[in-house]
Amino acid sequence: MSGGRVTAANLAKHFGSVRAVEGLSFSIKDGEFFTFLGPSGCGKTTTLRMLAGFHKPTSGRIEINDQDITKDPPYRRDVGMVFQSYALFPHKTVGENVGFGLKMEGMATEKRNAKIGEALEMVDLNGYRDRQPADLSGGQQQRVALARALVIEPDVLLLDEPLANLDLKLRQQMRFELKRIQDDLGITTVYVTHDQQEALSMSDRVMVMNNGRAEQIAAPEELYHEPTNEFVANFIGETNLLTGKIDSYDQSNDLARVSVSSIGTEFNASTKLANGSLNEGKQVKLNLRPEDISISESTNGSGIAGTIAARTFHGQVTTYLIEVGEEEIRVDQFGQEDSGGFGQGKEVEVTWGQADCMVLGDSQ
Repeated sequence: MSGGRVTAANLAKHFGSVRAVEGLSFSIKDGEFFTFLGPSGCGKTTTLRMLAGFHKPTSGRIEINDQDITKDPPYRRDVGMVFQSYALFPHKTVGENVGFGLKMEGMATEKRNAKIGEALEMVDLNGYRDRQPADLSGGQQQRVALARALVIEPDVLLLDEPLANLDLKLRQQMRFELKRIQDDLGITTVYVTHDQQEALSMSDRVMVMNNGRAEQIAAPEELYHEPTNEFVANFIGETNLLTGKIDSYDQSNDLARVSVSSIGTEFNASTKLANGSLNEGKQVKLNLRPEDISISESTNGSGIAGTIAARTFHGQVTTYLIEVGEEEIRVDQFGQEDSGGFGQGKEVEVTWGQADCMVLGDSQ
């Protein structure tokens, strides 16, 4: 099974006065696992349904393998889709559900049965062919829906929050299973989710969406470590967002001296991600990840003074909320990093490297 290239140019979808998607462009590589990520109502499912042919774009163009499919009905697009609800036929067996598309194509029974068997083996459901959907667990129903989408050998697989109805442990298990199948087949996969952990753990690239537009398209590691603006930084993982003013800017070293009145101090911050002018006095947002901050005894004055407001243990990580001036800064300590000696009310100092505190770019 091979993948397909997907290109969207200036896509828009309006429902009356509601602009669900506006000016959206992206390109998905052959065999790539590409995720639409964003909060509810950001336009990700609407965009997926335009790719599938269930919604006609108000404007813009969609291509698969350089062929314009913008006006093609769903049955003429070489795509398979898995819905959040799985959409299995309750009165048909597992095998009949999987083979439904092949039957509609008029495929001979013997060949159809062979392909159904191959698809069920692919999703580890050998022996379930004659069962009814009602007799299956949520995870098994999801696998049946996946087999049905794959058996027609589409160029592109579309997945609309397929794990949303599963419990946490099964959801984590199915992430690995879906990614394994996608890697084995090399099929281009477009995945919709609001779950950042799903997006980061499964995707080759992620498009973060907000208000019908793309905020950033990048690999998971880049999204986390180099968010382009405040929305992406806040949506991807946990972070501390501080508001500061530029005191000076050293362009040659990608550094700015920033004063943060809410904590009563100034420090250097990286300007690697900044866009636009960084004139003296400009107000900027600073991104500081909790795991990049260190806590020490408040003794030598080398850090910024604060007070432990709360401490919570999560197994591998211990999270501190530290009152620093008017701010409450989150710090994550992993494994042996946390001595357990910092209790509520303890006076401490926090420090971080200048490369870890980043001036964010202006929002789009």
